Amino acid sequence: MACKAWNDLHGEVTVCLGCYDNPHDLSPDTWNRIAFWEIERSGKLDWVFRPVRCMHCTEASCVSVCPTGAAAHHGEFVVIDPDWCIGCGYCVTACPFDVPRLGHGAEKGSARKCRFCIDRVTNGQQPACAKACPTGAIEFGDRGALIAKAHDRVAVLKGKGFADAN
Repeated sequence: MACKAWNDLHGEVTVCLGCYDNPHDLSPDTWNRIAFWEIERSGKLDWVFRPVRCMHCTEASCVSVCPTGAAAHHGEFVVIDPDWCIGCGYCVTACPFDVPRLGHGAEKGSARKCRFCIDRVTNGQQPACAKACPTGAIEFGDRGALIAKAHDRVAVLKGKGFADAN
């Protein structure tokens, strides 16, 4: 909701299909979602959650295939400039995470995805999703510090018997 409010994205009508995934996919107006799985391990049901959004890759295929330079690195982030985007869809096809979506309506012809609230970040603020996350699951900060924290969390999970944690 914070992402939609900050980026002036339209709300979408979705339908719950008996699972916890809602929305079920990204769209030109939904740039972030949480995928959910139920996995049985040793006779016990576990819930697994994974964010689905732009990974802001350091070697982003969307950037390398964009013929106009609309998809570009801005610091550590990958941003698609809608004023430069011609809607060719190369970034959509090239993304290994299937993230960018071609716009519709007023945004038709422009690829859209998470901008990591670059306008907030360049002004010393957190991205809207990190600022609003009630559980602290979405964090923003120094990449090295966040990676070190992730390694520490993986070690804790492995210590609790989750051998496949990574």
